[in-house]
Amino acid sequence: MAVFILFLLLSCTLCYLMAAGPAFALVVAIVWGAILIIGGKHLQRPQLLVIFAVNIAVIYYLGGLVFSLFIMALSGLAMMIMSYMLWRGAKYYELLRAGIAIAVVGLSVFLGITLFQDQEDWKQGVQNEINTYIEESMQDFDKSGLAELYAEQGITRESFIENAQKVSGAILNHLWAIFYLQVIMTVFFALLLAVFINRKSGDERLKKKPFSQEIMAWQLVWVIIAGLALCLWGNQQGNDQLFYIGSNILVVLVPVTVYYGLAAVIYKIGQMRPTARRWFTVILVILGTFFLPSALIFFSIFGMFDALLDYRKLRIEKGD
Repeated sequence: MAVFILFLLLSCTLCYLMAAGPAFALVVAIVWGAILIIGGKHLQRPQLLVIFAVNIAVIYYLGGLVFSLFIMALSGLAMMIMSYMLWRGAKYYELLRAGIAIAVVGLSVFLGITLFQDQEDWKQGVQNEINTYIEESMQDFDKSGLAELYAEQGITRESFIENAQKVSGAILNHLWAIFYLQVIMTVFFALLLAVFINRKSGDERLKKKPFSQEIMAWQLVWVIIAGLALCLWGNQQGNDQLFYIGSNILVVLVPVTVYYGLAAVIYKIGQMRPTARRWFTVILVILGTFFLPSALIFFSIFGMFDALLDYRKLRIEKGD
């Protein structure tokens, strides 16, 4: 009973913090998710269900209907199902796949209901907020004296505003990707935090492979190819909608390929001789420090080819 009360108090406190400080809701949601997941290891099913119900009630009471639906779509439903799956005996990678899938579907439903019905009005509202922020920032820029300094170098106030509007436009056109990245990161880091908390318990359910042994699902490579094809097709046809559908897919999946590409590179470095390992590590550090975009492209491509060709023969070892 003491353990149940502890998890109930911790989870309710985190729900309060999410509602009280929306700016930090993502970080708090990660900790909250980790607590719920760990709860699946220590609690009985009735206790888990009570905690889920009380947490939902607290979020609804403090934040209202829209906020509670957003939190549940963002991570809440995924975390609760992952917790229940852990109680049923599911392991790390089963939890990760299920959690991400549920979070993506939940967010899609939420966005479909709340945003797509009045997408243009919503986008215009966001654009107006961005324009207001840019104007206020430029006023501070003028007061600081930096505007005159840059003007002497040929960089005008108008060029600053133009560049800021281009950046804001790119962000606005990729808001969907940002939302999906947010839910994926929330699930991933919540589960990773749960693994870290569990690291000394010896429980095999929350045991993660070494980073260098992880490999991306090969099916995702074809999703990336589809996104790239949509970008090229939309650009060729002058169809912005097709182009941005493709680019949003790429924005979501490129960080995933970089993650797994880095894992494959670290695996290969571990197989090198000490001298070659040192030189290759130095080259990667220099590349990552001074040529970051090139490094990200390299890791991304390496991750995709590793997923297709399985350089490390990890699937053969598993019998896949």
